[in-house]
Amino acid sequence: MPPQRAKSAFMYYQSDHLAEIKRSLGGSMGEAMTALSAQWKSLSDAEKRPYFEREEVDRERYNRECAEADAAAFKAQQERLAMNSMPNEGEDMVASSRGARGRVDAERAEREAYERQRKKELRDALTPEEREERRAAKAAKKAEVLERQRKRDEEEAAVEARHKKLDREASKKMEDRLKYLMGQSEIFARLKAGKKRLEGDSEEEKKEGEYKFSGWRCR
Repeated sequence: MPPQRAKSAFMYYQSDHLAEIKRSLGGSMGEAMTALSAQWKSLSDAEKRPYFEREEVDRERYNRECAEADAAAFKAQQERLAMNSMPNEGEDMVASSRGARGRVDAERAEREAYERQRKKELRDALTPEEREERRAAKAAKKAEVLERQRKRDEEEAAVEARHKKLDREASKKMEDRLKYLMGQSEIFARLKAGKKRLEGDSEEEKKEGEYKFSGWRCR
C-alpha cells in the first residue's frame, strides 16, 4: 500500500473548523467551504503558523515513508534478480549471468522478428479494397477518438462553469445573509436606544410632576 499523501495546512484547518462553520451557517457544504476559505485567507501569518507546522511534520512523515517503500521495492527487485541469475551447479557465475541475458535478448529479438513478419504477410495478403476499407476504418476510429475528446472537454468546461456559478451564488447568499444580520443588529440597536429615550422622558415627566405637586402644596 503506497504511503498516504501529506496534508496541506489548509486541509488541517478544514478538519478543525469545517463542521463548526457548516453547523453555524446551516447551509450547504458549498456555502460552508466558501466561508471556510474566506476565514483562512483572513488569518494572519501567526494564526496560520500552527497549521503550517503540522503540514511540515506530515510532509516529513510522507517523505520518510516514501523512502522506506522505495528501499523495500529496490531490495525486492535485487532479490529477484539475484534468484534469476543464480548459476546451475558447476557453472561459472559470470558466464551464467551473461548466458541468461543473452537468452533473454535472443528470445525477445525472435518474438519481435516474428511479429514483424506476421504483420507484413497480413498486409501483403490484403486486396486493394480491403486496404482502403482498413484505412477508412482507422480514419473513422481516429475521428471518433477526437470527437470523444471534444465532448469530454466540453463537459469538463460545463462542469467548471457550473462550479463557478455555484461559488458565485454561494458567495452572494452569504453576503446577503451577513447584510441581513448586520441590518437586524442595527434595528435592535435603534430599538434599544429608543427605549432608553422613552424611559428617560418618562422619568423627566415624573420628576416634573412631583415638582409641580410640591409647589402647589407650598401655596
